[in-house]
Amino acid sequence: MGVANSRLTGGAWTFDQGLQLAWQRKWVILQWAFVAATVGVALRMLSERASFIGRIVIGIIGVAWNVACYLVVPVLAFEDVSPGAALYRSAELFTETWGERVVGGFSLGMVFFVLMIPGFALWFASVRLYGPGAVPVGGVLMGAYFLLLSVMSSAVQGIFNAALYRYACDQAVPPGFSRELIQGAWSPKD
Repeated sequence: MGVANSRLTGGAWTFDQGLQLAWQRKWVILQWAFVAATVGVALRMLSERASFIGRIVIGIIGVAWNVACYLVVPVLAFEDVSPGAALYRSAELFTETWGERVVGGFSLGMVFFVLMIPGFALWFASVRLYGPGAVPVGGVLMGAYFLLLSVMSSAVQGIFNAALYRYACDQAVPPGFSRELIQGAWSPKD
């Protein structure tokens, strides 16, 4: 996230400098991970015990939580704040930039979901070409492909979140991104 932010603002940070930033902020990041995990577990437990209407209400609370948290990681990385202040700042940046009633526009998850198809094709092709004995080999190929895809997805999502953070803070589209993509990441709900 630090390297992406540096590059988006004209800097030239290296991977090592990004790791140094993460190491400097490690305790705040750990605190945030604990808060996010606790809220996630609590919402899941409540949802499992709730009635149908209760699940809907908890689902709405979960969506609101996810939207409020959307920019927490860049806020923690670039602003010297506590996890609670980062959550407040994230929600503030989000509502000031995209409004309170929004729906997701662009979905990186959907793009990477489609990119999973070749992983299944690797497994299927190995079994088809080499018979049932190739099931483990195909599985390893598919697993390696999915691991690589997961790393790429995480990196791309981090870059995109850094770009959204820059846009929310500066109201200027970062270089390498189109105004439509950044503004359309979240759209006002009709």
